[in-house]
Amino acid sequence: METSLGTGNGDPGDTRLEWLPGVGLPPRILALSDLSGRPIDWAASSPIRVPAFYRGQSSKPGYYWTASLGRHVTYESKAERAFLMELDWAGTATGVLPQPFRLHFPRNARPYRHIPDFLTCHCDGSTEVVDVKGAGQQEKPLNQLTFSLTREACDQLGFQFTVYAGPTTITEPNLAFLAGYRGPCAAILDEYLPVLADEVAAQELTIDEVTARLTGWGVPPGVAPAVVWRAMWQRLLTADFLQPLTTRATVRLDSPIILGGAA
Repeated sequence: METSLGTGNGDPGDTRLEWLPGVGLPPRILALSDLSGRPIDWAASSPIRVPAFYRGQSSKPGYYWTASLGRHVTYESKAERAFLMELDWAGTATGVLPQPFRLHFPRNARPYRHIPDFLTCHCDGSTEVVDVKGAGQQEKPLNQLTFSLTREACDQLGFQFTVYAGPTTITEPNLAFLAGYRGPCAAILDEYLPVLADEVAAQELTIDEVTARLTGWGVPPGVAPAVVWRAMWQRLLTADFLQPLTTRATVRLDSPIILGGAA
């Protein structure tokens, strides 16, 4: 993209997209109709806005380290952190850009501007734009209008659009707990995952039973439970993640994964 800041040649009534093509580069802005056939390199782009950090703020921004991408991603609220954790757990993302662009809707539209929360590229080649908004906030008329306008813009860009209200297949406490086993330090546990897969096989066992079998194979007693939690983060083991994860929870192999040892 070589176009400088400006509206391009699109219709004045078009929605325009503003983005930062890279660190230290000036913003670009084009009508959506002018973007046809001119793909943006989102991997090189920078957030159009960065979170503010100050004492006493209520929004709780921060940095989340994504194990699947190997880097930190900023978030502006605890709800956005939950989205990043679930995305990281799913392992389908090849890239994620927070606050990726600003949409300028026609001036007779209300609201006039909107910055979605995330742009995510998935391993199946799809691109998804995500707005994070609690279920209680989604039904407000202004939010509904914002989502409608954003969805229309995403349709023009060939993106999927999702409004994320929180995890649906796992509770947030379970997700936050398992995320503790995502990092490089936990990767040393992966050498025990082939043994775990052999022991569970086609059975359904409690976490206590799996732990006992691992210790029977020589896994240190203090390490065996962590191997189970690591296997859940790696999606090797599955359970009813909508219930509290206690040692009495039943687990089974999620899929016949071939494991080759530690990462």
